[in-house]
Amino acid sequence: MTGEVMPRFHQETTTPSRKLGQIPRGLLLCVACLPWIRTVHSAPVSTTANRDGVLITTGGMKECPTMTVYPETLPDGTVGEPYAATIWADGGTPPYVFTLAPQGSLPYGLWLSPSGLLSGTPTFNAGYSFRVLATDSVGCYNSRDYHVSISEPQLPDLLGDILNVKVRGSSLDISFWCYNEGPLGAGPFRVKLFLSRSKRFGRGSQMASLVKIPGLPSKSVTRVMRVKFEASRRLKNLVLQVDSEKVIAEIDETNNLDWKEIPWR
Repeated sequence: MTGEVMPRFHQETTTPSRKLGQIPRGLLLCVACLPWIRTVHSAPVSTTANRDGVLITTGGMKECPTMTVYPETLPDGTVGEPYAATIWADGGTPPYVFTLAPQGSLPYGLWLSPSGLLSGTPTFNAGYSFRVLATDSVGCYNSRDYHVSISEPQLPDLLGDILNVKVRGSSLDISFWCYNEGPLGAGPFRVKLFLSRSKRFGRGSQMASLVKIPGLPSKSVTRVMRVKFEASRRLKNLVLQVDSEKVIAEIDETNNLDWKEIPWR
């Protein structure tokens, strides 16, 4: 048409917008697949953290059951005596692993196994506070605080007394006994009686008697023992020493000795 101007059309080059929920052309939707897709993406894969009784996984949070660590208290121990106590847990998903928390420390000489056995031989007397952590197979945990006292061993307490000394020339007539003040029976042990320049058995000492005692109950005394002895030299001190054949007794708080000066004439 002569003299007419044809209208100009603007060609859109951008992608048309879609309304929310509108499925693009060419995309096939499998309705039957939707439950499977939802299940795959919500399933927990691994435990990533665990605190305050909540198990946190990649799939979300799950409340842990109430776990309890037993026993409520542990027995005390004694230096030098074997120690064994079992710690266990209940309420979670076995098996459990037991570890020592950073707070506190175990008694010297004891160690805690992953199965919960606390064992060893204590080496130092003191009071010890520590925390044991129990973790179950899915990562839930709980703990308990313990206090264990380690004491010195209660041993027989052996002492000896020179009761009387009669001097006639170079002859000595000596009576003596020993007794056990401790809470436990003692034995076997020896009683040594000798003459010495000092209060120790050493060079130049003369043995007057060596008596072996098979045993002595707690809070009891031996019979009065008597020895007649001819001294080859007139040494100053008569010494009685209680000497344990085995390390089973505490020997006299005055260094396990009793002595008397001999009144030689």
